[in-house]
Amino acid sequence: MSVFHLSKGHNIKLKGKPLRKILDVSNGEYSCVHPIHYKGVKPKLLVKEGDTVQAGQPLFFDKTKTSVKFTSPASGVVEQIVFGQRRVVEKILIKNNNANSVDMDKHSIEDIDSEKIKSFLLDSGMWTFLRQRPFSKIPDPSYNPRSIFISMINSAPFSLDLEFALSDYKEDIVNGIKMIQTLTDGKVYLSMNKGSTFFEGFDLGNDVEINYFSGPHPVGNIGVQMHHIAPIANRDDIVWYLSAQDLISISKTYIEGSLYLDKIVSCGGVGVENPGCYRVKRGALMKDIVGAVDCDKFRLISGDVLSGTIARVDDSFKTFDETISVIEEIQERDFVGWAL
Repeated sequence: MSVFHLSKGHNIKLKGKPLRKILDVSNGEYSCVHPIHYKGVKPKLLVKEGDTVQAGQPLFFDKTKTSVKFTSPASGVVEQIVFGQRRVVEKILIKNNNANSVDMDKHSIEDIDSEKIKSFLLDSGMWTFLRQRPFSKIPDPSYNPRSIFISMINSAPFSLDLEFALSDYKEDIVNGIKMIQTLTDGKVYLSMNKGSTFFEGFDLGNDVEINYFSGPHPVGNIGVQMHHIAPIANRDDIVWYLSAQDLISISKTYIEGSLYLDKIVSCGGVGVENPGCYRVKRGALMKDIVGAVDCDKFRLISGDVLSGTIARVDDSFKTFDETISVIEEIQERDFVGWAL
């Protein structure tokens, strides 16, 4: 265990900070998947417009890693497949019908090993929750990482307070950590806020190392944490990381035998009527969360204002984002603003 304090950085103060309340908006009419949200993935479609799909059914796979499947977040009918330039698949829109998901088996948390967990993640589509550093790509199942990182710290503007949002899921996170421990011969590194007692009373095992961080943003950046804990030494040095919320989905699905695809996102900014935390289904559309936003007056961002991307109300937030920001759009530019 180590304690790190970052002195360099800055916490940006913006209006519309999300309140500490969780609102449920998990019954949207549509869900969608954006293959372009995954870096380095070359999708091969397995469905076409008009097909009926179940939650957990593969929609496409990666041509470069054929065992990595991307599954539907909801049951319904594929209403639209949007192609971009050079036939790049940009969006798969599904009209929900709330039918049953793909049948899955229940498992015991005691019955785990590397091959079982890897097969489960690939079959369920939850392998795509993992990311590899450098480049934040979906990892190749044929390689094992040096170590795996999990962060319980968010420091960007409007970011989700993970300890508040996930306070009822401590055991699920611990079970998820036990599962992904089997995927590496090295350690699982868990980053926490300095002084946190979130996992007090839980036995995480000898292969889990907890490190505590304090300081301004970017203290919550996973790359910054890696740099201080166990830096990447060379380009062949592979490490993985994933979100605590993804761990919950993995462990609950494995143990309970039914897909758990809930996610909590924080939503803040001057353009949000009710800034707070929203429980949604993965693939939910932006308009189900933020309502009707006038995009001429406000900028809708999937992610935080520093590293997020501009989004549209008819699209889903980006796959790995846990923050939605709605800030005022600047209509007029200052004369010779660069000189100011």
